[in-house]
Amino acid sequence: MFLERVVKPKYRGLVFKFKNEGPESVLRVLKEWGFSFYEVSSPSIGFDVESLVLSSGKPYVYLFMFPGGEAFLAMGGKGLKRRGWPEPKKYLIKDGRGIENLLRKELAPKSLISPKLAYIAFWILVWVALLIVSRGNFLLSTLISLIGLPLNYLESFLHYHLFGYCGA
Repeated sequence: MFLERVVKPKYRGLVFKFKNEGPESVLRVLKEWGFSFYEVSSPSIGFDVESLVLSSGKPYVYLFMFPGGEAFLAMGGKGLKRRGWPEPKKYLIKDGRGIENLLRKELAPKSLISPKLAYIAFWILVWVALLIVSRGNFLLSTLISLIGLPLNYLESFLHYHLFGYCGA
């Protein structure tokens, strides 16, 4: 993946959201595979992340979320997939702060400034700058609309460096 080569993440995150399974069966599988895991909750996110990251230097971070509001954090040395489990959301994570921000986003989304709000503010500034520079130039507006794909990569790149994680 292009973005992964550019940002060189320290961690790769996988977020599993289970709808029907209870935590007992998933945790049993994790124990069989030799994973250590921690229960996480919104108020104790910082402590849980620090204790897990300091004790393990493994590149994969897993967040398992269950219907009853329970969530578990685990780290491992390789990607984790199992038949019958939901398809995980994938993230590239810069550092420990990025893990904390990802956990806050998933567990308590109202505690973080929405990344979309930050993007809207950024693109409003870009739009104002273009209005000033172009003075209503149609050709410039057309060229900018044609470079939408590279702007998506730029958006992910900014998200990675501002918040510490981005979608993979």
